[in-house]
Amino acid sequence: MGKKRTIVLKDPKLQRIRNNLRQVLIKAVQDIRHKLRSDINAISRDSEGRLRMNIDDSESVELQRLKDIQYQLNEFTDKSICYCDSCKQINKDMIYNLTLERWYCVECSEEFRDHYFQQEIRKQKGEFLGDYHEYFFKSFA
Repeated sequence: MGKKRTIVLKDPKLQRIRNNLRQVLIKAVQDIRHKLRSDINAISRDSEGRLRMNIDDSESVELQRLKDIQYQLNEFTDKSICYCDSCKQINKDMIYNLTLERWYCVECSEEFRDHYFQQEIRKQKGEFLGDYHEYFFKSFA
């Protein structure tokens, strides 16, 4: 399917630097998420933690702005090379799947590719494949 981009580091020092940078980025994103959740809760909940039913227009605009930032942050992390989109490991070499616009570790990518070829053989034999997401698995072939 599309071009694949594999990032492999063989030098243990570079691997350690890569892993530490990923941890720093993940921690920064977690801190921002925590702050956003606190800000959203301060607007949308009362002092007892219950949802407020009467939010004025300026609060509503601010709430939407915070939720937009939250959405953009989630998009950023979902497409990030910091961790495998499948197993969530951060200390592995990654392959970029252009079709899905996500990074996967080499191991998960190989598993998905192998699964695709196994399913193709079963399909050719006329076997029932069940809930098989061909588009997803084919993107690793």
